[in-house]
Amino acid sequence: MYKAQWTSQNPGHLIYLIDQSASMADEYLGTEMLHISSKAEFTALVLNQQINELIITNSDGVNCKDKIIITIFGYGGDNEIKILRSDPLSKYMELPLKIATIKKRQIGINGESIFLEEEMPIFVEPQANGTTPMGKCFKKVNDFLIKQYQNDSIDKPAPVIINISDGMPYEGNKESNSEPELSVREAQKMQALQFLDGNPILYNVHIGDSADECSFVSEKSEIRDDDTQAQFLFSISSQVPEHHREAALRFGFETPLNARGFVSNALPETLIKFINFGSSSQTKN
Repeated sequence: MYKAQWTSQNPGHLIYLIDQSASMADEYLGTEMLHISSKAEFTALVLNQQINELIITNSDGVNCKDKIIITIFGYGGDNEIKILRSDPLSKYMELPLKIATIKKRQIGINGESIFLEEEMPIFVEPQANGTTPMGKCFKKVNDFLIKQYQNDSIDKPAPVIINISDGMPYEGNKESNSEPELSVREAQKMQALQFLDGNPILYNVHIGDSADECSFVSEKSEIRDDDTQAQFLFSISSQVPEHHREAALRFGFETPLNARGFVSNALPETLIKFINFGSSSQTKN
């Protein structure tokens, strides 16, 4: 399981799911020094930096090896789910949306944070509007995966899906909100899809408002009874494969045997590390 290497002939597939609901316009504490006010803006910044890192890692400055296909889904608005982009890595390098000046943090000699301006290609722009149709997004991803892989007989690497949200699924009607149940059903279907290299891997990170993080637990009983957000993430997240556990350690995450791949109440630094972990767990191949 999960032995297929990510190569130009047999690329891996990274799929990012971005919550673009109205609450993503809320302030994300801890990002003020970057002159970023919202969760949506910080999420876009982290994803843009991650995609650029993948380009740098897989290119010689002129040509980029297509070891990775990146697909980006956005969900929000009026229960709307969109494929924002789906391309091999070289197309991201060749065709960014634009070039923008950003502030990037570096660590100074004395350990202090230094913020430098630099130009960076932009592939994702922040959006925040409407509801949180996570379950419908998972269903669309399932349809997408089946369509993309149904005619493939070669041993393609199992897709890695990273879902980034700031709350529970919500379709806009408190009396008949079926999104949480739909999310669980579709997440379980996703993880049950059979590919030659193994089942798709679904990781989830919840953008938090406090330091009360919960992550990578093996048993639901390890989660507080009143922490419904963490319980929900546990129910929709894949177990971390063995070689991904090694990658998790590089980013400071302890992953016990059979740990589920999620973080609840992630602060900015944790969000960065989690997306780096999920995006690079298999790219060393």
